[in-house]
Amino acid sequence: MSRTCAWLAVFVCWAWSLAAQPSAIAILHARIIDGRGGPVIPDGVVLIRGKRIEAVGATSTVAVPAGAQTIDAAGKTAMPGLADMHVHLMGGWGGPGDDMLGFQRYLNALLYAGVTTVLDTGNVQPYILQIRQEVAAGRLLGPRVYCAGFLIRAPPN
Repeated sequence: MSRTCAWLAVFVCWAWSLAAQPSAIAILHARIIDGRGGPVIPDGVVLIRGKRIEAVGATSTVAVPAGAQTIDAAGKTAMPGLADMHVHLMGGWGGPGDDMLGFQRYLNALLYAGVTTVLDTGNVQPYILQIRQEVAAGRLLGPRVYCAGFLIRAPPN
């Protein structure tokens, strides 16, 4: 199931990247888990317009607009994004020599695993605030970032 969730996360991110286009995107025939304890929808539709999920429901109850781009998700599972509430995003500012490609791979790995929100529980504050701002502005692909601020460390023994 983790491969299925990763597949769907990639498609949702891809669909959101097309958000500048005015047409709707419909993910069809997915098994939908609502995340609030409701029953599983075995043959569902997720309708995305712009950057918003407009409708979720059974194929028989959600009207797909004419001209919508469709993605056949038969055999796949759609579910809400996951939240990781204790991360330390590879941290600190080391200047221009930082491995930003490695950092982007880390953010991608979170998204591919279905993690759409993280809480960084301690980091170099200017660094994590900039990462949060870049993700929020859409200039960096990554999960929504909440942060606690500086790391608090005990003195050595």
